[in-house]
Amino acid sequence: MESYMESTDFIGLKRSYDRDRGRDILGLDKVKHDLLDDFEETPAKSSRLTLNTHKNKSYSDFAMPAQNELSLLKKEVNLKDAEIISMRANLMLVENQISHSEDTIRKLHIEHEKVLAKFKSERDRDSENLFKMKSKLHYVMEKEKTSREEIHRLEEELSKLKSESDKKIASAQKEKIDAMDQGKQTGATLFEKECELRKEIVRLENEITRLESKLGESEAQLELRKRIQTENSELSREIENVNRKLAEEKQKNKELEKKLHDHEDNLIITSALKTDLDQVPFMKNELEKLRSDNEQLRRNEQNTLLLEEEVRSLKTKLKLVEANQERIFELEIENEELQGRLHRWEATDTSGSRRPQSPSSLSRRVQDLEMIQANLMLTQGELQSVINLSQRKFEAAQSEIQKISTELQAFKNKEAQQNDFNKRLNRKLMLIKKERDSYKSLLDSYESEVTMNFDSEKISQVQHLEEVILGYKQETAELEAEIDSLSARLTDALAKYDQMQQQLQISGTTSQQPSSRESQDMIRQLQERVAELEIALSKTQEEKDILEARIEQRDLQGDYDPSKIKVLQFMMNPCAIAQKARQLELEKFKEENEKLRKRNQILEEEGNVENITLQVQEKLQHPSPSKELEELKAQLKREETRNKRLLEVFKKTSHEFREVCYQLTGYKLDIPATNQYRLTSMYAESSRDHLLFQQNERGEIQLLQTDFSLTLQDAMETYLQRQNSIPMFLSHITMDLFSKQTMNFD
Repeated sequence: MESYMESTDFIGLKRSYDRDRGRDILGLDKVKHDLLDDFEETPAKSSRLTLNTHKNKSYSDFAMPAQNELSLLKKEVNLKDAEIISMRANLMLVENQISHSEDTIRKLHIEHEKVLAKFKSERDRDSENLFKMKSKLHYVMEKEKTSREEIHRLEEELSKLKSESDKKIASAQKEKIDAMDQGKQTGATLFEKECELRKEIVRLENEITRLESKLGESEAQLELRKRIQTENSELSREIENVNRKLAEEKQKNKELEKKLHDHEDNLIITSALKTDLDQVPFMKNELEKLRSDNEQLRRNEQNTLLLEEEVRSLKTKLKLVEANQERIFELEIENEELQGRLHRWEATDTSGSRRPQSPSSLSRRVQDLEMIQANLMLTQGELQSVINLSQRKFEAAQSEIQKISTELQAFKNKEAQQNDFNKRLNRKLMLIKKERDSYKSLLDSYESEVTMNFDSEKISQVQHLEEVILGYKQETAELEAEIDSLSARLTDALAKYDQMQQQLQISGTTSQQPSSRESQDMIRQLQERVAELEIALSKTQEEKDILEARIEQRDLQGDYDPSKIKVLQFMMNPCAIAQKARQLELEKFKEENEKLRKRNQILEEEGNVENITLQVQEKLQHPSPSKELEELKAQLKREETRNKRLLEVFKKTSHEFREVCYQLTGYKLDIPATNQYRLTSMYAESSRDHLLFQQNERGEIQLLQTDFSLTLQDAMETYLQRQNSIPMFLSHITMDLFSKQTMNFD
């Protein structure tokens, strides 16, 4: 505003100077005109007329007055000659000034035409850029509309999935509680049965001792009463009955002991698996939280860098625009002055000459031009006020657009975070479903297969758990790949959006001023978009509050953040000691069970009671081939799982190694065939732009022909044929592709 006031004061001073100079020129012209009029009626001419009219008078009567009058006339003529000489000198000086000013005006006019032509070319170029930016803006708005509709549809689907998942989670929790209650009930019933069986075993042992004592008494009576046949037969039958009962009771005792051992084994397996399964969700929650924190930090870093770059570019553009505006204003003032002077001094008359025919015509021409200039200045003032008003409206609209664009960008970032959070919740839900199914299968196996062999049951359970873990790992790898691809697409879309926004701002500052009606329409559309975004933001805020409440509920249920809370365990804690003692006791029971089983097998096969202990020990020292085969199968299974895990670890490490090489060198390495290697640059325009290398039998690397390699003949000749350096060749390609992308971005 101050520069504008200073420029108006300068224009007023110039106008007053021009008016004073015009008045001086008019006064000079008037003096010249009066001088010429005076020369038309001189005293000499009047004396000649009087002499001609009074020829009849005598010369002697007028001789003396004529001489006096002649001397006076000579003096006046000398004075007039002096005045004429001074006037001519002044006229020559004025003409020299006029010619000099004409030369300067001509030079300024030429420079002004050059500047004007330059401004016209810049205006045409800016108008073309503005048209392109408008078309791009229209395309972006249409794309944003479609994406907003897609987001609305996805939000509806997400709400449906949330309701369904909540129902399923509630039902799963209910089933889990029922299963735990049922497990507790079955544990209590099994404990009661165990107590009853122990009592029954004690009773049967007492009965066996009683029967053995009775058997001894009967044998003594048999030896004493050999002669009595009838009593002997009765006693023999009684002995047989007692032996049969004894065998039956021993068999029952063995079955009860076997059931007891199986039940204890199942309880130990259940407790061990329960502790292991309780630790799985905590580890998964910790993994998901760490991944979400890393992703959030990456996004924050990228957004910070983009915003800093945008602020720096906007500051530089603002300085350039202010300098250009001041320069344009000065040039407009100078242009007005030059145009006025040009019209005053280069106007031609009807005769075709560049100078006026007389000072009077020049003065009239100057007056007409001053009137025209005054009208033009009034018109210019009105137009300048209209331009200033439009400029203020455009700046207000531009600031509103920038504010709305920042709000839109913030909303998009929040929306992306919310979508990621929803995806993580869906993944957690899917993992919970799988855990629920695994718990169901374990409970069913415990209920239906209580009497199964412990080794086979343990092997099957371990295999099942390994399959579940393998499925989790595969699903985690797929989800991580999907997250990486989505994050890459999101960063590309944000970069394109920022680039188009910067281009739009540049074109808006350098282009012509839009009309007020178009600005109002644009502001109205942007206000509608802001209202829609505020509604969507409120919805996402409500969903965020709900999810935070759920997280707090889970924290109250026992979950904890491993990054903030650390659980410590003693090395020789009572639980570990009890588990170790239980394991030793279990091993002891297994050995006793194996001995009893061998003893029973020997009794069933041979029926000989003599030296049964030695036979059992020999059987234990020489295990059966079937058992050795089972042990070999179990060992083979363990080795296969170990190899499978090593293969998975190798795949993971090789994938990480390839990703690190891709980020460090800029080339993605693939092996399409044996001894062939395909390199794809990260700056390539398409996936078809790749290089293919082959290793021959001598270990040399050779470049094979592709469509992309045909465009690199100069680089191949320079770096491969002359210098024989493949790294320099690849570095040259990287620099070339990077410079092309940078030029396109600029």
